[in-house]
Amino acid sequence: MLAKTKPIKTIKKHSLEVVEEAENLSLILQNHFDRRLFELLKIAAMYHDIGKASKKFQIRIYNNIRRMLEGEVPHNYLSSCMLRSDLGLSAEEELMVVFAIAYHHSSSHEFDLKLTLNNLKEIEKEKEYIREKMGIDFEIRKDCIKKLNKNSLNIQNLDQYIILKGLLQRIDYAASAELNVETGWKESINQKTTEYMQNNGLKINDLQNFVLNNKDKNIMVIGQTGVGKTESALLWAGEDKMFFTLPIRVSSNAIYDRAKKMQINSTGLVHSTSLDYLEEYEVNFQKIYQESRLLSKKLTISTIDQIMKFPMFYLGFERELATLTYSKVVVDEIQSYDPDIVALLIKGLEIINKMGGKFYVMTATLPTIYKNEITNRIPDVVFDEFIYDNKLRHRINMNDSSILYAVDEIKKASSKGKVLVIVNTVKRAIEIYNKFKETNVNILHAYFTREHRSELERQIIDFSNSGDKGIWITTQIVEASLDIDFDFLFTEVAPLDTLFQRLGRCYRNRSVKDEKINVHVFVKDISGYGTVYGNLYKEGKHFVKDGFLIDQSIKMLQKYRDLKESDKVKMINKLYTKEMLERQKNKIYLTQFYETLKWLDDMHSNIYKNTMPKAEAQKRLRKLNTINIVPECYLTQIQNLLQQLQDVSTEQEKRKIKKMIDMRTVNVQDYSTDTRGDRRIRGKEKINEKLNLYRIPGSSYNYNDKDKSGLIL
Repeated sequence: MLAKTKPIKTIKKHSLEVVEEAENLSLILQNHFDRRLFELLKIAAMYHDIGKASKKFQIRIYNNIRRMLEGEVPHNYLSSCMLRSDLGLSAEEELMVVFAIAYHHSSSHEFDLKLTLNNLKEIEKEKEYIREKMGIDFEIRKDCIKKLNKNSLNIQNLDQYIILKGLLQRIDYAASAELNVETGWKESINQKTTEYMQNNGLKINDLQNFVLNNKDKNIMVIGQTGVGKTESALLWAGEDKMFFTLPIRVSSNAIYDRAKKMQINSTGLVHSTSLDYLEEYEVNFQKIYQESRLLSKKLTISTIDQIMKFPMFYLGFERELATLTYSKVVVDEIQSYDPDIVALLIKGLEIINKMGGKFYVMTATLPTIYKNEITNRIPDVVFDEFIYDNKLRHRINMNDSSILYAVDEIKKASSKGKVLVIVNTVKRAIEIYNKFKETNVNILHAYFTREHRSELERQIIDFSNSGDKGIWITTQIVEASLDIDFDFLFTEVAPLDTLFQRLGRCYRNRSVKDEKINVHVFVKDISGYGTVYGNLYKEGKHFVKDGFLIDQSIKMLQKYRDLKESDKVKMINKLYTKEMLERQKNKIYLTQFYETLKWLDDMHSNIYKNTMPKAEAQKRLRKLNTINIVPECYLTQIQNLLQQLQDVSTEQEKRKIKKMIDMRTVNVQDYSTDTRGDRRIRGKEKINEKLNLYRIPGSSYNYNDKDKSGLIL
């Protein structure tokens, strides 16, 4: 009797492999969970697929039919009703095992009592034959069927159930993939980091001593650029499993590379394009990718949408949460996220703490309302600041004009060193770029194909590390993602937290000499005002742009010329207090933050009432409604690749073609369904629905020696 066909595996063999993974996990995690939990896990593992013995399932698997047959019931529902009654389980334990088995697949199929009874009657007719073939004794349990027919769980120890179900999902997936549920468990992240620092002449600093003294606690740190936050996080890991989360993929890739340089061998990478990145740099990329997706690695570098969506309690959230209960979680640059996403992160940290995991929030700036909410919900969190005024890194000039009029000043600065220009929108970046056509200038923004954006990111990093002089015009995509250091920064004003991120790309760890001004901030004709930074709200028949945070930031910055690190912290603390944000006319910032927290708190009070599909949770967390635009110059090429995609048969060939398509498209946010007027993408025509491909007639795409402006809509 088969359980799977790729590879071919009997129910008995697969079940025994899952039991073996449960035993392995019990040895690895014996200091984290009670032994009884693993006894329940082994029972669930043995019985979780026994329902596949049904005649309908066997007909379907032998004939390679994917859709369920008429009258068939998902095997997990059947399996949960085939437990023996003499397994020594209490009523509570049996209920936990029954539900863990019944829902170990995140199926959207509703439980049907009548169909389940009919399927079980068919199994009962073949009872002796099934026992002989599978080597597992079972009985048909009508009392278990009645339990499943309830609308909600009635388990007192819900945390234990979540862990049981989550671990069952993990060992099932691991056995199916023929991989270990945990890899590199004996590897010490702390030891590898310590050895790397010693070999490179790096001494343990105050921040790193702080985290080493608080390895068993939740910690929250504000640390300036260059203070060694990444190393501190890896030292804090100790001997534990760790998840290191970052805002964007490029940052994740950079930390992955750093971990590999430290020879932390069991390092995984998880984000939406991690397979492509691993394929480019790793020999065994498929295995690393699979182990990363299975959450098996000792250290996993990840964007938050991959592991921190569990507070929305989507279908199958238990696998993610159960793993985090015995892990350490790092949240880097929490201020980079929108208020509602921060609310979700804070709720996630609260749940992780409650269930036994630990977290480390590390950031260059921390809005006061976030800090207060974390400490209110988790009172024992340890907080400290590592801000030093021994170096003056930024001397600023506030320009009461538009950055569009700074061309001559930018050119003059470029004769002395490296000049970084950061503006708030792609449209403004291209506008400035066109003013430098006769000059050796470069541009980087989000409206390039993935292929060209990767090239430009490598070029700006190489330029930063070189002795060359010149100009790079960019948008906010360089704020946290790229490790670059320029001599001069010319920037449009933005909210303080964003602006200070930009300052981190200039004089990262140097002191300003003499009377040099190295940062120029422009406060008029600000692109993205009230859209990228702010929001639109309706007054009567008209939409009004709200740029409250930018307006307050300008007022605070006017007082400064020499901007010390402690000044930055003071301004952030003042701007993001509840009292200050209540002055915002429509209070959108506070509304997003507190209403999202309330929504999540309500969901947590009844976890299994409103479960959503995983894809919906992913979309909400990414907050992206994106489309892939095919530049007109690539249209014929993409259409040919789409035809090839229909003609190939293997998954490897399909993935290769999809990657070629992806590398030649521009991923942009589509605001056609909201009210952000000047950011709407109009006139788009669908090319391929499955791959989310569109074209925009009349748009242009430039990437050549004379013009690298990218996509122009």
